Order: sequence, then structure tokens, then C-alpha cells
Amino acid sequence: MHVLVIPSEEFQPRESHLAGIFQRHQCTAMHQAGWKVGVLSVRLRFSVVMILKGVLIRLCGGIPGRGLEGYRVGELLRLLKDKILHPEKFVSSEVIDGYPVVRINGLYMHRPSPVNEYVSWVRAGKIVFAEFCRRHGAPDLIHAHNCNPAGLLAFEINKATGIPYMITEHSSYYHRRLIPQRLMPRVAISFAAAKVIATVSPALGEDLACDIGKQAAGARWIPNVIDPEFESGDLPEPSTSTGCVFLAVGELIPLKGHRELIDAFTQAFASQLQVRLRIAGDGILVSELQAKISSLGLGNQISLLGRLTRQEVQQEMKSCHCLVLPSHYETFGVVLIEALSLGRPVIASHCGGPECIVNDSNGLLVPPQDVRALAKALTAMRHSFQNYDCVALQRDVRDRFGRQRLLNELNTAYQECISKD
Repeated sequence: MHVLVIPSEEFQPRESHLAGIFQRHQCTAMHQAGWKVGVLSVRLRFSVVMILKGVLIRLCGGIPGRGLEGYRVGELLRLLKDKILHPEKFVSSEVIDGYPVVRINGLYMHRPSPVNEYVSWVRAGKIVFAEFCRRHGAPDLIHAHNCNPAGLLAFEINKATGIPYMITEHSSYYHRRLIPQRLMPRVAISFAAAKVIATVSPALGEDLACDIGKQAAGARWIPNVIDPEFESGDLPEPSTSTGCVFLAVGELIPLKGHRELIDAFTQAFASQLQVRLRIAGDGILVSELQAKISSLGLGNQISLLGRLTRQEVQQEMKSCHCLVLPSHYETFGVVLIEALSLGRPVIASHCGGPECIVNDSNGLLVPPQDVRALAKALTAMRHSFQNYDCVALQRDVRDRFGRQRLLNELNTAYQECISKD
């Protein structure tokens, strides 16, 4: 079986080790199991309007910005011509973990907006799909991750070639009402034509059924898989320290709940220097959160670590006593299964995805944005983290979210996908 995976985000670009990471874990597991797999990666850079504006700025003696600084007038015009008439010039290929990844650096045909951005993305996707087939043969099926825009591309490919496709939905955009209403009919059609629909959590499946309707009803649950480095790693010895270290890992944006976490930590542990909170991540709230920590006088207890590598995150998890995910909404919660795979109990908000991961045997669930309840959970964990069986936590999470379960689930879905009329 030849599977072509299409992520909706750029797949593992050099400047971001996290973009497409969930799809990489799945593809690597499939390849190591002997399956034939390939990946399409679409990136849109520059727009027609942007390049034309750069030409005008150059003609007026200025220097265009946003990546066009090194282009002269003639080069800008040739760039625009090639992007429109010869987009295949911007296709490249590489091998990641043993399987092929074919990329295209496409062009926004219109000024980018949530309503029309998919048009240029799908146009570029069709071009790179043709190149993929030329180099590696046509796939038996397509696995699109997120309907917008990868599922929209899979729908167009299916219309042209008859190749069946499935969609795995990861996005919180449905719950947050961030997909333009004008785009929803097209999204619904793409869901309806998919042979199999999956979501990374049951809660997201319920959101899809509510927002899309019958076209997305009946989605199956195929959760994300543990990072192979976490699944194969040794179980670190629990700390014998009399203190307690809480760890939060996530982008520093309002949705992730770090404001509430700091307030809850303050209620529970202000002036208890043996209890610390370490927050890994970067984002728009970094300055605000740092100012908040300073104003509370908790600089000795709460640390903002910035953006960490995967290896650094793993080391932080090994060194902590409990991972906390206080998000307002999550479609899944990969950091939870990563921490559990290292034998660390967790605290998470009851906000969608965590409910399919966290239970009484491995951690605590609290209402989202409830500072008092979160402070109570932090206090309870401070006095009980040593009571959790690290070996049992690791065994359970590997059984539920490890590589073998993923392969079994995908094999069933793929067989159904290619066998349906």
C-alpha cells in the first residue's frame, strides 16, 4: 500500500522543528513498519501584489522588504513570471527518516486572507502532486491532515484521479469559530467525499459533527502518537528531593492558560521556595507573563525558559514532578502523553482533548480558567506526586498511545479507505 500524506502546514521546515511534527511521527512509524509512504509539503511565499509592489518600490529608488530585499527590478519580474507560468521550478525533494518529501514554494495569487488562501494553496498542491507522481508513482490513497486546506486539495485530486482519501482533523478552528462561514460549504463537501474521517480526540469529533453536520458525522478516534524518542526512552528515576517542580510546555498565548496557571501557583505556593514552576515556550505573552512574575515577587520560584528543543523538553520533563496543561481548549494534548511516557503524573484542564488521556490513575482534571480549582489541584499534587506508580503510568500510556496502536488504527482505516466503492 502506497500512502501519500498531506499536512496542512509546511512539513518540518528547517526553521521550525515543530511544524508537521505529529505527521512526521506517524510517517516515520509507517515507514519503519515497512509501509510505502511519501509526503507533500506546500509553502506559499510572496503574493502577486507583494512582488508588484516591490517592483514599484525599486523603480522609486527604495528597497522592498519582507524577503524581497535582494531582488532587482528585472529579477522581481522574472520571479513573478516563473511563479505564475513555471511553478514547477519551485519544486524540490528530500528524504526524511527514509521516505520522500516533495516540496513546493508557491505563490499567493490573491492578497492572503482566510477566505481565499486555500485557492493558491490548492493550486500549488496540484502542481507538487503531479511532480510527486512523476518521481515516485501514484499513491493508492491520500491521508490529509486537517480539511482546510489539505482536505480541500485531496478532494480536488480525487475528482481528477479517483484516488481515495481520508482526513484526520487536528484543528481547534471549528471550536473557536475561526473558519470563515463562506468556506464552510466547501469544507463540508470535502468531508463528505472522504472515505474515512478521523479526529485526534472524541471531543473534536463532537465539535465537527456540530459545526459541519452530517457530512462529518461518525468520525473515528485515531489519537496522536508518542514521540519515538519519548516512547523508547528509559524511565527516569523519580526525584527524592523534598521540593516539587511543576512544568508547563506550550506556546505563550492566551488560549494556553499561563496567566491562570501563574495566579493559581501564587495562591498555592507563594513564598514556598521549595516549590517551583518552569514554563517552556515562546509567544506574544512572554513580556506580560515576565512582568506578572516580577510584580508578584516570584522570580525565585517561576521561570520562563523560552522555546526549547525536543531534547531540552524531554530533559525538563525528566526533571519535573508533574506536568501541567491549563489550556482553555485542546484538541488532544501531546505534552500530556509525553510526560506520562516518562512516568510523570499530569494536571490538565477539562477542555476537550485531555479527557481522553487523563484519568484518576495518572493525574487530575480541573475546569478551564478556574484559578481556585487549579490551585487546589496543584496543592493536592504537591503532596501526592510520589504516590503515582511511574512504571504503571509509562506502561498505560504506551499501550494507549504508542506506535503499535497507531499502526493498527491506521491499517484498519486505510484498508477501509481503499475498499469502499
